[in-house]
Amino acid sequence: MAHAFENHTTPHRFSAEAKAAAVLKVLKGEPARAVADELDVSEERLASWEHRFMRGGCHALEPRKRSLASRWRKARGRMALWLGLVVMLAALVWLLTRLFAIHPE
Repeated sequence: MAHAFENHTTPHRFSAEAKAAAVLKVLKGEPARAVADELDVSEERLASWEHRFMRGGCHALEPRKRSLASRWRKARGRMALWLGLVVMLAALVWLLTRLFAIHPE
């Protein structure tokens, strides 16, 4: 039988069932550090799962939906980083052409 911890989709995203299984291990007395190490997460993250579980059960461990506004802010931030990189590369090309008198054809 597959272990609940094997249900995560990436190293940093776990299913609600895997989070609940981890929380239940801690609630049954297993050391939080051991459970966190097994999942390769911090004890703080595990404590967050436990807090959410205690407030709303397994449902509270489901992935939280991000609003369109927050996704847009994150995308704008990434675009700004890429734009900054492009500007820096353009400045570097300009500087190199001035220093070495390289003329692109």
